[in-house]
Amino acid sequence: MTGFRARVPGLVALVILVIGVWLPGEGVGFTICLAYMTMGIPCPGCGLSRSVANTLEGDLPQALWYNPMGPVVALVAVVFAVTAFLPQARLESFWVWQGALYKRRKLAFDSVFYTYLAFTGVRGALSAFDVWPWWS
Repeated sequence: MTGFRARVPGLVALVILVIGVWLPGEGVGFTICLAYMTMGIPCPGCGLSRSVANTLEGDLPQALWYNPMGPVVALVAVVFAVTAFLPQARLESFWVWQGALYKRRKLAFDSVFYTYLAFTGVRGALSAFDVWPWWS
């Protein structure tokens, strides 16, 4: 990727971080999750914005309570936000490095992804029986 197109992920990540800092850690008082509103079961992203906001505020235990992927999303957003300000040569080498890392570490990425999906399934099943009110 080159030019402005290479900077778009960094700019999007910067917007995510600004919104995460701006949002209160306890949420805004309403849900925007269509899955939760229609089915009453939390989706994989439920609590993610609150988790990112708490991570950026430094409250890691509360962030993990809302959604365990929040700190990971915040860290990735910080890394990508930095790329928005890199010189062009460094930006191109970052994308080459990121592509090579993904190819070598695909098993690790897949493991995290499938573990998160399994967690979401357990959370959804337990919340269907009001055993784990994660999102409240």
